[in-house]
Amino acid sequence: LTHHSREVPFVTELYDEEYGSTVSIESRPEGYHNIKLSNPVAQIASVNIFTEELRTFADGTKPVLGNSPVWSNDGRYLCYSYVKNKADVNRSAMTNAVTVFDTLTGEVSFPSEAANRTPVRFTSDNSHIICREGYDTYYRIPLDGGEEELITTFGSRIDSSDLSKDGMWAVYTDRDVPDALMVYNTLTGESVPMLYGDDNNGFDGPVFSPDGAGICYIRGNRLSFRNGSSHSETPYILDFNPFE
Repeated sequence: LTHHSREVPFVTELYDEEYGSTVSIESRPEGYHNIKLSNPVAQIASVNIFTEELRTFADGTKPVLGNSPVWSNDGRYLCYSYVKNKADVNRSAMTNAVTVFDTLTGEVSFPSEAANRTPVRFTSDNSHIICREGYDTYYRIPLDGGEEELITTFGSRIDSSDLSKDGMWAVYTDRDVPDALMVYNTLTGESVPMLYGDDNNGFDGPVFSPDGAGICYIRGNRLSFRNGSSHSETPYILDFNPFE
């Protein structure tokens, strides 16, 4: 979401043989239809939070396909992880690349063709894209396609994480420290717990606020209720002052 466009990017499922996805329905003597669906292709779209206007993006006449779309701060560039998938259930041909779509010119560029990079955000001057591999390794990739820089890697058993806008802090949940919300200093390499859970409470999906002064996270309560449900999830906001 940018303060200029107020559009939230997302992906929709596209079924089209030309782009690697098909749908077929077979009639059988038994009197029912056997529906076969191949892997859908993820097409990039967006919605305006004020007007609710929807739009899909196209490179000329071809849909823009990919996952994890993020806007540049000025609303011009859309970065995503491009996935090329042939229409077969075995996913025999799939490639990933960090891709940038220029909404003004329609041009597409590939700042990084390394696999398994998930775009997170642009830097404040739009010169670099912050991407992660898994949940524990972050990279800074130049928009012009220069050499990428490893920002940090802080563990291998991370469930979810986020990096602050200035790149100094990472917040994450760690399976090696059960049910704890952790914060990591990318300069010193030190990790400390912010909150501890227990057998009935845990944390998930932490993200920094844009100004870095707060952390939003989901608190899961593993309890038993009369209606038979055994789990509830509630969003919380935690004030974040790393120097206290």
